[in-house]
Amino acid sequence: MTFSKLTEDNVDGLCAELFGEVEDVLRKLDLDVADIDMESYNDWTEAYEEQVGSTAATFSCHATARVKAENAEGVHINVASGMGDPRGFNQVSARSDDMNAGMALQTSDRPDDETLIAFLDDDVLPRFTP
Repeated sequence: MTFSKLTEDNVDGLCAELFGEVEDVLRKLDLDVADIDMESYNDWTEAYEEQVGSTAATFSCHATARVKAENAEGVHINVASGMGDPRGFNQVSARSDDMNAGMALQTSDRPDDETLIAFLDDDVLPRFTP
């Protein structure tokens, strides 16, 4: 995916196209999806925010579970081109060439940061070029 060609008008369905279903991402993160109420998760929500000043343009994928606020679960993947960090809530981030990716994972059984970074390096960043 060429990042510079993204706009807010052409990102619908892109998260599923790039990463599969939310359940696919959780499996890649070595989570036992049998222990997760996948029925409570909504489908991916895509967003694209233009660059504003020195804040990088960011493409985001979000999926949250419909649960009580104190037990909120969600998957958030944010990607930016250039030197800026991707917007959004990111617990970990990774960089490759001229692309940056960040991720936050809110689950009861969260993998370690190294697993999340490996997912960004192996499954997110290779899918984008500036």
